[in-house]
Formats: sequence, C-alpha cells, structure tokens
Amino acid sequence: MEPGTAHTDESLLMFLGRQADEQTRDVLSQIRRRQPYRRVAVLSKAVNEARYQGLYHRIRTFRLEESYQQTEDFRKSFEERLLSALIEQFELRSVAVLPGGNTREQAVERIQSTHPFALIDVPIKATSNRSRAETLLYVPEDVTGVHARTNVFPTPKELVVDLEGPAFDMDIGKIRVYVHPLWSDVVARHLSDEQIIELL
Repeated sequence: MEPGTAHTDESLLMFLGRQADEQTRDVLSQIRRRQPYRRVAVLSKAVNEARYQGLYHRIRTFRLEESYQQTEDFRKSFEERLLSALIEQFELRSVAVLPGGNTREQAVERIQSTHPFALIDVPIKATSNRSRAETLLYVPEDVTGVHARTNVFPTPKELVVDLEGPAFDMDIGKIRVYVHPLWSDVVARHLSDEQIIELL
C-alpha cells in the first residue's frame, strides 16, 4: 500500500488500474502517491459564458453519443496547443534553466514525453436528453442555528431544479485544467489562467 492511502482507497485504485490502459495507470499511480495532477486554470460561465457553453455542449454531446475517442482526441489536441504555447514562452523569455536543473532543451524533451501532460475536467451531470424536474427540500440556515431566539421545529422550504438539464450543470459547474505535478508550477509560471483558457 502506498503511504497516505487508506485501505479502501487503495482497493479502489487497484481495481481501476486493472481495467485501465497504461496512461490511465500512470495517473492512478500519481494519485496513490498523493501527487495528483494540479489545477492550473478554471473556466466558469460567469468568466466567459460563450466559451464555457461551447466547450460544455461539445463534451456533453460526446458523452451522450458515447464518443469517448472524440473526447480523448479533443484532450490531446488541447494538450498539443498547451505544449506549443509553453515552449513559445520559453523562447520568448529566453529561459535557459528550468526547475530540477534541466536546460530548456531537456525540459522540452521531458515535457513532450509526459503522457498525459494535461487533463480537462468538464463536470457533466446531465447525461440524458430528457429534462426531469426534482424538488429539493432544505432548511434555511438560521432557523435553529446560533442566531435563533426560540426553540421551534424547522420549516423546510422547496427548491425545484432540473438535475438532468444542462442549465443545472452550467450554473454550478466549473471547467478545470490540470497538469502533471512535475510541470504544473512551470505552466503556472509561464502561462496565465486566461492564456490557458484561450487554448481550450
């Protein structure tokens, strides 16, 4: 068992590893060692609605059609653009030495041999073409909390949401870009959040 992983975590990761391809096993291995891929950029509907909706609907369509290869092809295409932008920044800034004592050429070679280098997380709960409204019950925070002045039985309120509709995903979800832990700091140092989002 890897240090820091609970028995239940270890069992699940080992099970997933047996079903996975080589690249996925590498990602799972990083998780087992508590070195997960690190977030370098976040895209929300509030930040750039047009780009968010375009990317969300594209990936959701792949999901509904079970076009997993198209999803992976999109990820690889983004990864290539990200690598090109990063290498261009190395040249523009005349970077000679990178963390770990790597020269620029050594770093580029190692980065290009890292698979997968980047991951994209697009949270999609709406996996059906049909909408289905559901009622959620909730209790307002201070009914019986520290600010309540009397002992009363809480009165729940209702909120109707469509958990199968894309609007729910887009209202609460954020699209995140993750990079291999060996290179996440390098990417964050040379490319801004906005530059990474523009590559999606």
